[in-house]
Amino acid sequence: MKKEREAREQLERDAAAQKADAAKKAAAEAAAARKAERAPDKIKLRTLAAWVRTMPMPTMATSDGATYLKEVAKKVEQFAAWIETQAENLE
Repeated sequence: MKKEREAREQLERDAAAQKADAAKKAAAEAAAARKAERAPDKIKLRTLAAWVRTMPMPTMATSDGATYLKEVAKKVEQFAAWIETQAENLE
């Protein structure tokens, strides 16, 4: 009786381990599929960030305008960095 119970418990443990392994494998495959599916969007966002960084800035006529343009340039860089962060979050 004891040996039968131990054998049955071992079979149950083995079955549970196999089920857990299968679930882990399925989750990994699903994550890989999501990552592959999002890859084109990630590339598009990175391209957008690069484009934002290369936007031409106007030449300002006054020193006040140049001061404001410097602030705008900082904000543009921050925006491009934010876009890149969003692209990385697509994984």
